[in-house]
This record gives sequence, C-alpha cells and structure tokens, in this order.
Amino acid sequence: MVTQHSGVMRIQQLNRLQSTLKRKDYMCALQTVSFLLFLLVFRPDQTYGEIEGNWTNDLEYYVIHRIASNNTVKDIGKYCIQWCLNDFKNIRIDTHKDNKRMLLLMNQMKFTYCGIVHVRNSERVAFQKLIV
Repeated sequence: MVTQHSGVMRIQQLNRLQSTLKRKDYMCALQTVSFLLFLLVFRPDQTYGEIEGNWTNDLEYYVIHRIASNNTVKDIGKYCIQWCLNDFKNIRIDTHKDNKRMLLLMNQMKFTYCGIVHVRNSERVAFQKLIV
C-alpha cells in the first residue's frame, strides 16, 4: 500500500520479514504523489555465488532488487539507494547491460563494478558498495 502524507517524500517500511533475529528483508515505498518500490534483502543471494569477476569483499551484505518508479520525481532512484546506504553499509546490486539509467546511477553513486552474474539465463552487470 502506498500512501501520501502531505506530499512529504520519505520511505516507509511496509513489510518486514524476519528470517532470523539478525536477518531482515524490507519492502519499501516512497510516500508522495509519485511511486517508488524496491526490495532490500539481507541473505546470501545464490545468483551472486558465481561471478565472472570479483566482489569487493566477502562480508554479509544486502541486495537491492526490483527498483521501480513512475519517473515523476527526478533522482528518485538515487534517493532510494542513498536510503539503503544510510543504514546498510554493504550493498550489492545487478542490472541488465542495456539499462543505461541504472548503469549511470551506479556510476553516480560510486558503486564498484564487480563483474557479470547470471540471473535466469540472462547476463547481469554486478556492482557493490561498502561504506566504512
């Protein structure tokens, strides 16, 4: 459910799934006249077990999946990723090689290119960022 609160842009945790006491998944939405949805998952991603390249570290990490918006707010993807990085310091993400917007965003947000992963028989460009 996406709600509007006086047009203020802020992220609300809509659904928190707890697989263990330390491991949490988040599905979030931006509250405003626009729409943003993404899934932030904290658990090893089987897809990331094999990479043509190297991850920047082997620490526990969160994965951002399925960023979607209606493109009514400039830089909404950047806002989403920054929200994740504020609380979760080791983030991995992948995208299609033709997704120019996401590739540009990864560059702007200073994610490190790590290599290629395969998701459902499709090559994806993989990135990681660690905040120390």
